[in-house]
Amino acid sequence: MSQKNTSKRAKKMGIAEEALKLPPVTRIAWGELRERDWANVITAHEGTNKAYTWRISKGSIGEHILQCPKGDGKFEVKAVCISACGNFGYLGAANGAVHRFNLQSGLHRGSLERLVDADEAAKQKKRNGNQGYNFPGGKRSFWALANQAGGNEDGKIRLSAHDGEVTCIQAECANRSLVTAGVDGIIRVWKFKEMKLQLEIDVGCAVRCGHLHEDGLFVVGCEDKVVRVYDTITGKRVRTYTPVSYTHLRAHETREERRCPMKDGKKKVAGGGGGGGGGGG
Repeated sequence: MSQKNTSKRAKKMGIAEEALKLPPVTRIAWGELRERDWANVITAHEGTNKAYTWRISKGSIGEHILQCPKGDGKFEVKAVCISACGNFGYLGAANGAVHRFNLQSGLHRGSLERLVDADEAAKQKKRNGNQGYNFPGGKRSFWALANQAGGNEDGKIRLSAHDGEVTCIQAECANRSLVTAGVDGIIRVWKFKEMKLQLEIDVGCAVRCGHLHEDGLFVVGCEDKVVRVYDTITGKRVRTYTPVSYTHLRAHETREERRCPMKDGKKKVAGGGGGGGGGGG
């Protein structure tokens, strides 16, 4: 796919062509359903706080550039996703925020936020430091929220989807739920329409990548090089795959980078940053 005449534009602007080219792609999401209507691919790029849309039907970059609003827009985009219906795109940022956008108009359509008690938020802050909070100061900083006598009518305050980098966003195939995971070691299942938290799963280790199968099983590759499978309906862990001695134990040399279950959900394939890979049943 093309960025549309970068050489011609660079010459007109009097700059090098490389200055107009996007950085390397770090994350990509694709949806087939709306391919003929509007952009159906979203990419995140190395070191950038924006995500770019693309049109497969035209083989070119899309009309909209997506960026998280307000303070969240200062952080690098770490995860992207497109809903099963093809109408919405999601961005996950390095500070733990997850935002939704309309792909037809490019407009912001809300964010995933947790409602927690002020006491619980204080405990999380003590445990995680400043992760998940917009320090220093600002309307969304921890201290500003804590000084609002609870933050809302229920005596609770709002926090971003995760404490720290969001590493995975996956949409359920029937638009009933959305699953997110991050370096905080928590998998969260959200109601798709209401964008409210439905279920939390404590993995106990930073999640680096994940894939949601159509039967509700969520496969995650973790920082400890172990692949785990969770049921997003019950919240229970149903499988654990530890690295074996394939490719001379290269899977042990680096963290899991990619994993994907087979179509029938009975097997999965995982790959590591060190070049190792393997499958399991």
